[in-house]
Amino acid sequence: FTKCTFGEPLPMLLLGREINSLKAANPNVDFICRSRESKFRGYADHIGYFRYIGFDRGKQIGQAFGSNTYIPIQVIDIDEIKIASGDRPYGEIVEEKSHELTEILLQDSRSEKFRAIRYAIREMMRNAVEHSLGQKIVIFGQYWPAREQAEIVIYDTGVGIASTLTDAKIGDGLSDVELLKVAIMPGVSSVSSAEMDWQNALWKNSGFGLFVTSRFCSKRGVFRVISGTAGITVNRKTIVDHDWRFDGTCIQMKIDTAHLDEAEKDIHEIISEGEQLLGGGKTASKITKSLGA
Repeated sequence: FTKCTFGEPLPMLLLGREINSLKAANPNVDFICRSRESKFRGYADHIGYFRYIGFDRGKQIGQAFGSNTYIPIQVIDIDEIKIASGDRPYGEIVEEKSHELTEILLQDSRSEKFRAIRYAIREMMRNAVEHSLGQKIVIFGQYWPAREQAEIVIYDTGVGIASTLTDAKIGDGLSDVELLKVAIMPGVSSVSSAEMDWQNALWKNSGFGLFVTSRFCSKRGVFRVISGTAGITVNRKTIVDHDWRFDGTCIQMKIDTAHLDEAEKDIHEIISEGEQLLGGGKTASKITKSLGA
């Protein structure tokens, strides 16, 4: 890192994960991390980046409180969320965590911008908790006020989207990249209709979370999902395919924060479009239709 001057969430987290995998695969090799005094090193020290890649330097993961420009790297135990929920739906704990993280990022808890960003984080964290079969969620967010842009990256250590959909008999025979495109369509859920019938009415898995969030973010920037052997990047006009390798699922959301004053209206329009595409009376869950208070 001696020549590194700047870092953004997606490449920092993905590089860190690759470094960790390399170290785990070579337990008898000594690895050395080199850096020098710079703005990047001060930033990396503070957000817990060197600890994230396994070196004894800087703040511990989760130690920094964050500021109005970033959510420091956090590793969240999925089982702890499930245990903490008790008799409540997992989504309620995720909602509370999403509120906390968004407040750290924006130093705000009332604006339409806050509600929109919280919505995006909540829906992606819900997917990780409820569907990934993973143990951990890693999240890192950055907000650039001068650019009026926020970037949030969330990944889980689960089985990946292709495996989840294949196990649910959705998209048999499709490639990983084709399955990612299926996953961002409305009404696609690995949860069966029978399971949905007994789920909490507010927090049902209706299969609209990825659809709505991908449309909402891509309208204002970029939505990228990486899982299995593929990735897709969705922006305002195109979907670009990528060859990749990622065990689990990684979501990148880059959002132009200058135009979030009509976020709720836009989300309702996206949901309405999805429900019309499905027909047959299938609708999004009540919580997916709500940005919350």
